[in-house]
Amino acid sequence: DDLTYLTLHHRVAIHDETLQMCALLHERLEFFKARCDQKRLHVTLECKEVSLFMDKGRAIRLIDNLISNAIKYNRVGGRIEVYADETSLHVKDNGVGIDPKKVETIFKRYVRHSDHEGGFGIGLHIVAKIAQHYGFGIDVHSSPNEGTSVSVTWSSTLSH
Repeated sequence: DDLTYLTLHHRVAIHDETLQMCALLHERLEFFKARCDQKRLHVTLECKEVSLFMDKGRAIRLIDNLISNAIKYNRVGGRIEVYADETSLHVKDNGVGIDPKKVETIFKRYVRHSDHEGGFGIGLHIVAKIAQHYGFGIDVHSSPNEGTSVSVTWSSTLSH
């Protein structure tokens, strides 16, 4: 799906609408429940209700890529913390982490810094493209063997 999106996203109609992010985050975490259970991950969601004006398909793609990476690069029995409020979304794991010197390159297309799990190195590139389209900010903090925290800041695009 990500490869198709990357290739054809400029041809897909964008239908921005008001999204209830807490409901969407609950839905997406339920979608990943089997994968989380398989790795015995402890997942928490703390969400303060927020409405965001954006395309639902792009919102799902952004959320799914962040959650998928938190699962993929986590350890068995690890943790994933998802937090959202009126200004941002945070996805944090305690997995393999990334060398801080390499963090600035993770949003480049086809870049992978770990062979821990499969992938094409396009998920975070797509996250960056969606964020750029909507004027979102992205901040990443990571330490090897401690985990990664990704924050997407959207405060300037709130629905009123």
